[in-house]
Amino acid sequence: MKGHLEKEFEGTMVPFEDETLSGMTDLGMVRKVYKLNGVGAGSAGGGKKGTVNGVGKEVGERKELEILVLGAMALRGATN
Repeated sequence: MKGHLEKEFEGTMVPFEDETLSGMTDLGMVRKVYKLNGVGAGSAGGGKKGTVNGVGKEVGERKELEILVLGAMALRGATN
């Protein structure tokens, strides 16, 4: 299957890993699409300055957004 995909698409292959995918994610666009503009960047509260839920600010913000997006997807799926 890999050979078939290589014939159909132009570009550079990258590994399918969390680190690679997180580098491609536009968090601003995710916030806009799911209407989460007031969320993240420390809104989880608690912890030391520069951290969210006791982890680094960027990691904590990403985790918080993932939870909110999954919840929004579940709600939209249940109401459609």
